[in-house]
Amino acid sequence: MVFLSFKNTDDDQNITEDAQIANDVYEGLCKAGIKTFYSNITLVEKGSSLYKEAIEEALDESAVLIVIGTEIDYIKSRWVKYEWSSFHEDILADDKPNGIIVPYISESITRNEKPRPLRNLETFLIEKNTVEELVTFVINHLKENNLLYEDSSPTIYEKGIDEHSSYSVASEYERKVIERQSQLTLKTDLDAITEMLGESTEDERKYILDVGCAEGVTIRERISYIEDENLCVVGIDRDAAAVEIANANNSDKRIKFVNIALESDEFETKMEEYMKKENIPGFDLVTTTLLLRHLKDPMLALARVKKFIRKGGWVYIREQDDGNIISYGDKGLIAKMLDKHRGLSGVSDHYYGRKVHVHLLEAGYENISSSSVVRDIVNKDEYERMAIFCSQFEKRKNFIEHLASQNPSDTLLRDTLDWYEVALDRLREYFLQPDFYFSETDLTFRAQKND
Repeated sequence: MVFLSFKNTDDDQNITEDAQIANDVYEGLCKAGIKTFYSNITLVEKGSSLYKEAIEEALDESAVLIVIGTEIDYIKSRWVKYEWSSFHEDILADDKPNGIIVPYISESITRNEKPRPLRNLETFLIEKNTVEELVTFVINHLKENNLLYEDSSPTIYEKGIDEHSSYSVASEYERKVIERQSQLTLKTDLDAITEMLGESTEDERKYILDVGCAEGVTIRERISYIEDENLCVVGIDRDAAAVEIANANNSDKRIKFVNIALESDEFETKMEEYMKKENIPGFDLVTTTLLLRHLKDPMLALARVKKFIRKGGWVYIREQDDGNIISYGDKGLIAKMLDKHRGLSGVSDHYYGRKVHVHLLEAGYENISSSSVVRDIVNKDEYERMAIFCSQFEKRKNFIEHLASQNPSDTLLRDTLDWYEVALDRLREYFLQPDFYFSETDLTFRAQKND
């Protein structure tokens, strides 16, 4: 898309300032996803010894040529002049109807000093205009002329979160939401867990690690259906109070809950110490339920966990994605509620479901498979409809309520909570009406450690 024209070395074969500027421009364009010809890197990557042929091929393909020059002699040097003058001739001949030349030069170069083809062009000054401004100009030109087929700037779907989300399981309302979520997904999770674990022999122990266990509701319920006395389950969570409640409510001797934070710098050390103390050689299965969306770097978390899985062991992930929510008959209310929730500070990544597969690949897992379970309200009784309603929308209200309690002087947050409570009451009515439709999708992923 873009060709960078600059003088690389001076007469004494020293690298010029122009070359460094060209490198900065190249990095800025690449970061924006713009394919760029930068001879210092591109020719090396291509392994091209036919310099002139490679240059001409790149000139033919490019839609934008950026001339970089701190001195007029550099702009008029043999190769630089050949590049911009050839490009200029193609524009005049209509071979490049949407082609432009963009000078990025020193303000010390006067208009009269410039070669005539460059005089009346929109010019960026090295001393006054940043590389970011130059890149923005190029992107806008490509977009306006329908040349930028792929826009690599992050969309709302691709953006993650800047820090660990402010989600909390502390409220009684949130406990009820988790219980309903657990009931809705019980069969899917149980079938997957039992299949991946297989049957253990009399002398064989199987080890499960549940990451982000909260108060242990979900993992306790799953394990209660598995009749295997040789099972050893460890639930970990960053919330010490939640772990304390999990242990207090636990009567299954096969399960233990421990306060270990996955995103802590001490995670690996604490895991190693605990596993050594409990004589755990490695885990056969790691499970996470709607956890990764809350993390700043989910891929790193998956890579960290992988270290503690036995060779041949599995990870099982359940996530959701707001992009899979479908509704009809709510007059746009759900879309407004989702937008209001996502716009809050500290909210988790509700578009994370679509990223799991790529993150598993990047973290080094193999044999990745996925499945989806669609839940809707068709032929559901009132209790079933309310279970879906609570699992999707009560939790969002709970989050806003948690934020408001942490920031009592924030009137805007208070207003948002008031709006959400009214909207929630209205949406509850929609969920009970026969002419309303709603569906959500659970995404589950399995992946194996084979190294």
